[in-house]
Amino acid sequence: MKTYDILIASDHSGYLLKGKIINYLLSKNITVLDQGTNNQSVVDYPDYSKKVVEGILEKVAPFGILICGTGIGMSIAANRTTGIRAALCADLFMVERARAHNDANILVLGTKIPDEKLAYEMIFGTEKNKDILIHFLNDILGYKQEEEIAEITFLKTIQDPEIAAYKQSIVDVLCKDKHGTQFIVEMQISKHKGFEKRAQFYAAKAYSQQIIKEDEDHKKMAVYAKLKGVIFLAIADFIMFPEKKEWKSSHRLLDTKTYANDLKDFSFIFMELAKFNKTIKELENIQAKWAYFFKHAHESTLEQMEHLIGRDIIIKKAFQAIDQASWSEEELRTYEKLVKTELDNLAKSQISPN
Repeated sequence: MKTYDILIASDHSGYLLKGKIINYLLSKNITVLDQGTNNQSVVDYPDYSKKVVEGILEKVAPFGILICGTGIGMSIAANRTTGIRAALCADLFMVERARAHNDANILVLGTKIPDEKLAYEMIFGTEKNKDILIHFLNDILGYKQEEEIAEITFLKTIQDPEIAAYKQSIVDVLCKDKHGTQFIVEMQISKHKGFEKRAQFYAAKAYSQQIIKEDEDHKKMAVYAKLKGVIFLAIADFIMFPEKKEWKSSHRLLDTKTYANDLKDFSFIFMELAKFNKTIKELENIQAKWAYFFKHAHESTLEQMEHLIGRDIIIKKAFQAIDQASWSEEELRTYEKLVKTELDNLAKSQISPN
């Protein structure tokens, strides 16, 4: 009996992605058995899930990949069989945990479910959605009237799709208020504990990197006076500060005796979504609406979100931006880069079992 490294199958929704994955794996000298489907005609996903499952049980290959629209159907169908541990993964972190802690032997991908971080980069990190980002920042920072952000400029790293795919930030922007005062906002989303350390590191990095090493005047005191303040905005889906009850907290450098904010260039805002448990009917302000959006938009339909959206055109636009159908070709290629990284990890696991 001929054996392979990986078995792969998809329904009609995953057919195109399946072909790209196969080509990628073959380029890495990984042997693959394609078990269909062979075109985009509508098929029943359980039929193709069954082929991979049976192949693994018969030891044709130790691992499999299944692809459908959301990945949910394939996961359910595969996991009905004893000995199969199919894991639906949307990012590298999930892939690593599925192998290390769950001994997953099938990777399930959904073609219509983008990586969460990349989805938020789509919403907040693209030129076409600048108005969403300005609206969001003014709402969360509580800026009104003259202090409102009027203009933003994306920093260079976020405009490079290859860098954006792997950078920790959702977005780095240079903001200008109505008075012309400039400051930098670095926005990140995290699922990792100990994130408050990384927050301080990246804030310091954003601050110090304003001084270009090649600048002949970088050692002169005058250049330090030009440094712009940094606001670090973090969105976390775990509890960062157990002693705090509120889901949103703001932090600044204060004098320990007078509590004066003399050092104004650093401030931190943390949104702890794990603490946010309000229903749509309990949302009392725009900040709560944004928190609900971040926590539930990826699992809700437009109809379910209508009460949240109300008359807020910007939140409606943000919700619609999550739809993968609106992705540009460049954004889709970026998502494919992340999928390739996941596949690399799966391939390595064959050599280095947990």
